[in-house]
Amino acid sequence: TLFDEIAKIIEHHRPKYFILENVPFIRNHDNEVTWKYMVDKLQNQLGYHIDHKEYSPHEFGIPQHRRRIFIVGSKYQ
Repeated sequence: TLFDEIAKIIEHHRPKYFILENVPFIRNHDNEVTWKYMVDKLQNQLGYHIDHKEYSPHEFGIPQHRRRIFIVGSKYQ
């Protein structure tokens, strides 16, 4: 999957921080199996602290309603 390729890039480059963006439904996809897989990969296998939040451009004065989830990974807590 695309996420697996992204995880390989993160594993290779080992950035201090990263930001991923996706549709909010990713958290509920396949009865949360997809989300749990992503979190496990990023936290437990790659060693990042993960946080996430949903935003839409209209919340920042941009005239567009398009909710997205932003996943932030950090090597620091």
